[in-house]
Amino acid sequence: MIQNVLQNLAYLYYPKNICPWNQNEAYLQTLEYKRLQSTIDFFDSDENKKLRSNIKVEFEDDLILKDFEDFSRLDYQDRCFKFFLNVFEDGELYSISLYLSVLCPYYVIVSMKHSPDPFFHNQE
Repeated sequence: MIQNVLQNLAYLYYPKNICPWNQNEAYLQTLEYKRLQSTIDFFDSDENKKLRSNIKVEFEDDLILKDFEDFSRLDYQDRCFKFFLNVFEDGELYSISLYLSVLCPYYVIVSMKHSPDPFFHNQE
C-alpha cells in the first residue's frame, strides 16, 4: 500500500516514459517537471530561507546543536533540505545528517562514526 502511495506521489513530479537526458526538451515541457520546479522554487524562496536561518538561531544557545549547518542546495534542484552536524563525544567524531524531503512527508537521518585514522594515513 505505502509503495503505491509513494509511487503515485513520485509520478506527480516525474513524467513516465520521458528521459530527462535523452529527451530534455520534451521533459522540460511536461506538467510534472513544471510542478517539480514550482515546488522547488517555493521551498527555495526568501521566506523559506529565513525560516531555515531562524531554525539555526533557535539552537545558538545549545552547546551541541549550535554548530549544525544547512547544506541545502535547492537552487541546484535538490529535492530535500540537508542539515549536517559534527559532534565530538568521548574523543570520537560523529557526523549526523538530516535529509528532509520537500516533495513528500519523508526524512532520513544518517549518523556515522568516523575512524581516528583516515584510510590514506600511512604509519611508518
